[in-house]
Amino acid sequence: MGATHGPTARLQGMVNDAWVLLWIYKWGWTTNQILQRLLCVKRPRPADDFVKKGLLTKIDAPAGYAEKSVYILSQKGFIQAKINAENFDPRAVNNYTLHESKRISWSLHNHNCVAQHICLDISHIVDKSRYPDERDYQRLRTDFELKSVDDKSADIPDFIYRPRIGNPTDWHIEIELNQKTNLKLEKWLYPRVKKANSLFDETPDDAILILTPFDAVISSYSKALEKKVHRVVMNNGREVASIKTITLQGNRIWLASLQQDKTRISGNLKLLLNSEQIKRPCCIETEKKWDDGQDS
Repeated sequence: MGATHGPTARLQGMVNDAWVLLWIYKWGWTTNQILQRLLCVKRPRPADDFVKKGLLTKIDAPAGYAEKSVYILSQKGFIQAKINAENFDPRAVNNYTLHESKRISWSLHNHNCVAQHICLDISHIVDKSRYPDERDYQRLRTDFELKSVDDKSADIPDFIYRPRIGNPTDWHIEIELNQKTNLKLEKWLYPRVKKANSLFDETPDDAILILTPFDAVISSYSKALEKKVHRVVMNNGREVASIKTITLQGNRIWLASLQQDKTRISGNLKLLLNSEQIKRPCCIETEKKWDDGQDS
């Protein structure tokens, strides 16, 4: 998206506005570097251009964060984003509010930046030179919008993405940046194995992808998925009861490694994909497949 002039420049500006509003409407907030990647531009602070247009609001980060600021929709940007969203998909529900988006969870800042970068790693084949439409709106659902509808669900992923327009395959992406204790791991895995089994019954190719930069996390998750996973009830960090067990059916949970990328200001992680992996996510699997099993 190089320099243009006249009507072409105005048209490109409208396209860029639409992509930025759509992205933040779904994620809640973003950063300059992420918008650089979204818009395929090299200028250092593209988000500030949208602040000048009155579409975004800048929020300073607390001391100690690599990102000095993040950006949410302004009132004007929110109104336009909501109009676009209703045009793209009148049935969709997104309870985005300016009040909630201002309550940025800085403790999850790094994790959320990684999620947005990884989403762009997967979506690099999308043509950002055209105005987004209902296909683009429907192919990405984030935890921000999913939780705005149901914040009680235990199996909400970081985001759900449909890598190819026109193909109904959804990837449920989970990004794990910390090693969990055995109890917390089983508590986290149980609803996701249950979800994977429902995907196995209902959809031909949907999958859950667990992405992590740590070999130890891949190893512990692999071992847990090879056996029955317990539904663990916790109270103040202690196990109260293990009510049910469940076994993963089929090959619907994949583990893959994230790689270091020090050019990324927050997160420093990337996911490398080729065209074959975009078509078949099992190609990025780093561990063995699991045998079919039954609930007990």
